[in-house]
Amino acid sequence: MDTALQKIMELAEQEYRQCAGLPFAVYLASREGVFLKYNAEAQAFFGLPAEPDHQARVADFYNHPADREDSLNRLRRLPKGEWLKNTTIDLKVGDKMRYVRDYTKAIWSEDGQEVVALLCLMAPINKASRYHRLFNDLPVGIFSFRRDSGLANANPRFVEMYGYEALEDVLFKNPADFVKYPEDLEEMERRIWEKGSVSNEYQEHLRKDGSEFTAAVSARGVWDGDGNWVGTEGIVEDVTMESIYFRLVNDVPIGLYKVRINEKGEHILLHCNQHFANNRGVESPEGIIGRDLREWHTSPEAFQAFHEALVRKDSEGQSLVDYILPAYNGKGELRRFEVHVKLLKDAAGNIIGRVGAERDVTDYLDTKQQLDELTTDIGKVLHSYSSTLIHVKHT
Repeated sequence: MDTALQKIMELAEQEYRQCAGLPFAVYLASREGVFLKYNAEAQAFFGLPAEPDHQARVADFYNHPADREDSLNRLRRLPKGEWLKNTTIDLKVGDKMRYVRDYTKAIWSEDGQEVVALLCLMAPINKASRYHRLFNDLPVGIFSFRRDSGLANANPRFVEMYGYEALEDVLFKNPADFVKYPEDLEEMERRIWEKGSVSNEYQEHLRKDGSEFTAAVSARGVWDGDGNWVGTEGIVEDVTMESIYFRLVNDVPIGLYKVRINEKGEHILLHCNQHFANNRGVESPEGIIGRDLREWHTSPEAFQAFHEALVRKDSEGQSLVDYILPAYNGKGELRRFEVHVKLLKDAAGNIIGRVGAERDVTDYLDTKQQLDELTTDIGKVLHSYSSTLIHVKHT
C-alpha cells in the first residue's frame, strides 16, 4: 500500500472505528475520493469489493461531481473536528439514482494545515421522501400560484409565515393579498415576464393580522406548451431582522469587515459594509469582497507590524483597539485608519481570520497636529511675552 495512504489511515483509524458499527454506510476516503475503508453497509450500497482495492473512487458515484468539491470547501471553513451535517446528495449507483443524507468529517494532516481524508456517513432516502421532507421541513416558504386561480399549493412554513392556521385558509388567495405595495408586485411580475425569474427580491409583506414583515422572494414563471404564462413558483423568506441589521450595518459611519485566511495564506475579505468599501475607493462591497486585503497596506512590513500587534494583544486575551493603521484607498492616497480588531480562531486555536471596525481619522489627525503645533507656537509667544514683561518690571 502507498505509504501516504497508510499514513492517512493511521490518522483516521480511531475516528473510523467509532462509526464503522453504525447501521448505515460508513466509509473513509482520501481527499481525492479514493475509498480507503468501508463497512459492510457501504460495500453493499456502492457494490464495492469485499476488501478495498484503493482504485474505486466515491467521486465517480456523484451525479453532480461539483457537490463533493462544494462539501470539501465547506469543511475547510468549519472549525476542526466539526461535522458537515445533513447534506442531501444525488448518487448514481449502477443504472439507478440513489439519494442519501450525508454527514462528513474532515481528517486533517498532523500539522493541521490541510484536509487529507473524509470520514463519511450516508443514510439512504427515497426520492419521494426526499422531496416531501424538503417541502415540509425547509425553513423557507414554498409557494405555487396560478394566474387564473390564485395560490395552488404551499408548504407549512409559508402558511405559518403569514399567520394562518392551515393551508386551506390561504388556498386560492392572490399574490396581491400578501404583498403590501402593489407596485412591488407589478415590478416583480414585469421582471419575471422579461427574464423568466427573479432572485432575492426584498418586499414588504402582510400577515393575516395586518402586521408587516420584510420578505426576500425568489421566483420563476411557469409556462404552458403554447408559451403562455400560467403561474409563478418560488420561495419566500422572512428577513425582517436581517433587513434591520443590514440597514444598521450600512448606515453606521464606520467600516465593518470580516477576513478569512485561506490555505495559501491570503487574507481574503469575506464580508464588509458600504462604508468599508468606500474607504477602499470601491462603490459597493461586491467590488472588493474576495480580494486579499494586504494589497491596501503600505508595505509587507507595515502589514506584519499590524498582524504582530494583533497577535500580541490576543495573547493577552484582548482585542487590538485604537491602532492607527496607514493604508491606501482606491485612489492611491495614503490614509490613516483607527482600527479595532479581533482575531478569529478554529477549535484547535489556529488563527483563521479576523473581524474588525475602522474609521478614517486622517483629517482629524492632521487637524490635531496643526492644533498641537499652533498651541506650541502660542505657548512660545506667551512665554516670550511674559519674559519680556518680567524683564520690564525689573528695570
